[in-house]
Amino acid sequence: MARCFVVVAAVVALAATACSTTAANAPPTDDVVILDAEGLLPFPIGAPPEPMIEEISETLGGPDRDSSWIGADSPYGLCPGDAMRAVGWGSLFVFFVRDGEGDGAETFHSWTYGFDFQTGDQGDPRRLGLVTARGIGLGSTRAEVMATHQAEVEFSEELAAEIWSFSIGGGADPHIRGIFSGPEDDAVVTFIERVPGCQL
Repeated sequence: MARCFVVVAAVVALAATACSTTAANAPPTDDVVILDAEGLLPFPIGAPPEPMIEEISETLGGPDRDSSWIGADSPYGLCPGDAMRAVGWGSLFVFFVRDGEGDGAETFHSWTYGFDFQTGDQGDPRRLGLVTARGIGLGSTRAEVMATHQAEVEFSEELAAEIWSFSIGGGADPHIRGIFSGPEDDAVVTFIERVPGCQL
């Protein structure tokens, strides 16, 4: 739980300097990766690592980070299985897991966007501009998230830690969760992830 607070606190602390990096509500085109609770479309949860990494690299360029296979309890969180692999393009991190009890299958597990686990930096340094199918991404405002998803979105806050978060489709897993820079309607999304993910 301590690691979770460290990551969230770093995201919130840097929010004041975050810039709007995405044109909110601009639908993605066919040749980009789409943020989704079911995966990084067109790549679904459960996809094998190598073809996925290769195809994403064709679209976004080569990754900046690759942890290779390491223990499931890692700086990226506690993942299912007996090993995990984190591959990062700027502040987009894609997590793969290895089944430790079955056939040892290696599959796509989850993603996060807006925080570099290696440097602690926030934002979108590679200007990927990734968004959901409805155009929500880094830089989208709270008002835009509310208008776009209406009854699907839930807001929460932890005033003591100054954390303002939201979930889309949070009544069941999987869903998308994110963090705002503040409580105001013009506060912007500074971090977004697919849940469930690796537990920090």
